[in-house]
Amino acid sequence: MLRCAILTAILAIVSLAPAKQAKMRLMQDGERIGSGLFVHEGTANGGSRLEITLTIQNGPQTIVMKQIDRYDAKARPIESVTIHQDGDQKTVRRHLFGPKALQISVTANSKTTSSLAAYPAGKSINRPSQKWFFDEMPLPGAISRETVFQNGKWTERISRYMGLKEILLNGKNVKAYELLDRRSDGTEEVRQWVDQDGMPLRMEFSASGTKLVLEREE
Repeated sequence: MLRCAILTAILAIVSLAPAKQAKMRLMQDGERIGSGLFVHEGTANGGSRLEITLTIQNGPQTIVMKQIDRYDAKARPIESVTIHQDGDQKTVRRHLFGPKALQISVTANSKTTSSLAAYPAGKSINRPSQKWFFDEMPLPGAISRETVFQNGKWTERISRYMGLKEILLNGKNVKAYELLDRRSDGTEEVRQWVDQDGMPLRMEFSASGTKLVLEREE
């Protein structure tokens, strides 16, 4: 359940500019349960690369989850890799966005399974909201309806820019740009506040009754 909530929320090309980084603390019910690291960089072809690493303390065990997403200059996904390490158990899921279909491979216990998922007819798989703040400033109220592959099927995600707000962070009031992402069926929601560089200051995840919070470290 915890894994699903985090991964829902919540992406080799040479970088043109220094990567931006944000160190986060992961909270559940007001208690710290881990940490997060967000890294974003532009790429040589005008695209982008986003790497998210979450480290969770589950009693004596440490769980590490990493997601690496690459996009081209038009915000079309190129590749998405998710790595889940729980003790000695490691699972790697790779989505490669080919010209006609999504190529899926899952490696676990030294075994790899592969499959294809046809793109949904009449739908674009581009994700314009991935360029918001990193490359352009959306107008308040801007909406992007995006088709994503999740839990074995294509589903619609709605991204909405809510405007410039003020939040309390590390005991101080700071200006932040608020975004709301949710599945069209309402089952999952991510609310986030980012700085002028598009890097997260605070993120709230809600899925299946679980709520998690990521906050920028001082």
